[in-house]
Order: sequence, then structure tokens, then C-alpha cells
Amino acid sequence: MPPERTALAALTTVMPPYDGADEQVDWDAMRRAWGVGFPSDYIAFMSTYGGGGIDDVLGILTPEASTQPPDGPGFGSMSGETAIMRQTWQFEGGPDKVDASSDSVLAWGVSCGADILGWLTTDDNPDKWPVIVWERHG
Repeated sequence: MPPERTALAALTTVMPPYDGADEQVDWDAMRRAWGVGFPSDYIAFMSTYGGGGIDDVLGILTPEASTQPPDGPGFGSMSGETAIMRQTWQFEGGPDKVDASSDSVLAWGVSCGADILGWLTTDDNPDKWPVIVWERHG
């Protein structure tokens, strides 16, 4: 069993999905839109749970075919949160010792504290992308 399936199987024992929770995502369209593939564990998660909130603490963003943020701040959308994360990266810089442009970040989640969770997409293999967290307060 692939590791992402093993981890997902463990997660489903403590957080069972409800009927109809899965997202029907055209991953080829997402790859074309964003210019990158997506990690296999994220794809597996989306096919099991879909996007949405977990206990009002963590929001998992649903991928969108448009990479342009909606009018307004774009809170809660992958394109909007990615735009915010990239803009913050441009103005404040990335983490120490990370040599990557702001275009190398892609948001996949948000916390109840307005933190943005994302990936650093510098590797050609999405399964090797590190998770990064942009903390609202530091």
C-alpha cells in the first residue's frame, strides 16, 4: 500500500469521512492551470474528504482551475490565499536559508488564526514538496 494510503487509512479511523465529502477534481486541468502537479497525499485526501473545515480550526482549500484570485481579498480560496502568501513572501522574504521566489509557494490550507499553509514547489516531484506555514503573527 502506498504511504499516502496508509496515512489516509489511519486518518479515516479517527476522522471518518461523511457521504458525499469527496471532491471530483480534474487533476489534469489543475496541473495545466497551476503549472505543477499536486502531492499524492493531497489528491488522496481530496478524493476522500474534499475541501472544507476540520473542527473550525483548519480549512483545507479546494483546488481551482483559475489561478487568479476572486475580486476582493480572496480569503478561503486556493487562488486568493496563494496570492496573499506570495505577496507576503515578496514583501517580507521567505524563511531563512530558503532560496526561492514567491512564485514557488502554493497555498493548500488556512488555520483559525489566519495562518496560511502551503507547499514550497521547488522540486519537480510534488511528493517531495515541504509544507510551509506563514504565521500571521510571526
